[in-house]
Amino acid sequence: SRRQSMGTLPDRSGEGMSSDATKRFGERLLGIYTGAVLTKLIEIGYLVGLFEGSRAGPATSAELADRLGLKERYVREWLGAMATSGIYSYDPVSGRYSLSDEHAALLTGDSAQNAAPMSRMINHFGTHLSKLTVEADGVLS
Repeated sequence: SRRQSMGTLPDRSGEGMSSDATKRFGERLLGIYTGAVLTKLIEIGYLVGLFEGSRAGPATSAELADRLGLKERYVREWLGAMATSGIYSYDPVSGRYSLSDEHAALLTGDSAQNAAPMSRMINHFGTHLSKLTVEADGVLS
């Protein structure tokens, strides 16, 4: 049944793992989880000014950290995630990260075009989801 306790779930290890449908769903699920983490990282970048600080031009993690008065190690980790996701680009020769004008248009500024604040709303909503109780009759608060 769908509502078995965690201790009595049937063992399905290896069941269907080679199917293309399972692989496609696994890739989609990984994308969902990656997007959730990136949403949190976008919120952090927005809150501490990393996107705005990047508008001054390409920078190493140390240069960007200095611009904003932040700790280089955390800026480096954040930039790595931004570059891996394709939000920033990275030049391995210079060691500099850059936010393209096209991406900056949607992540910086005071206009409604700046989508970065949306990450705060999504993350805030997520904190309330755990307060919901699922019962046989549906979702209750």
